[in-house]
Amino acid sequence: MFEIMVFILIMSFYVAIGLASIMFLFRVYLSFRYGENMNQKLLLVLLPFGIGVFMYVNEEKWVKLYRVLIVVLLVVSFLASLFLFHRELGL
Repeated sequence: MFEIMVFILIMSFYVAIGLASIMFLFRVYLSFRYGENMNQKLLLVLLPFGIGVFMYVNEEKWVKLYRVLIVVLLVVSFLASLFLFHRELGL
């Protein structure tokens, strides 16, 4: 049972890294689709926490999908942090 928990927590690191990469590529895609000039494209991609997505993307379906990705990343990152606490406390 303990091994299963450790496995899930370790895999959450990999999922979090993959999901963060997917979210970055999603922002790059949205910048090509909705960015009118180079300044807007850079802001859409580089602003932290997806602020650029919420500022420049007008279609609700893309914003809703990005919100879901943020929530999933939050949950997976929380699981990954539990593994760090476990390793540091030596439980």
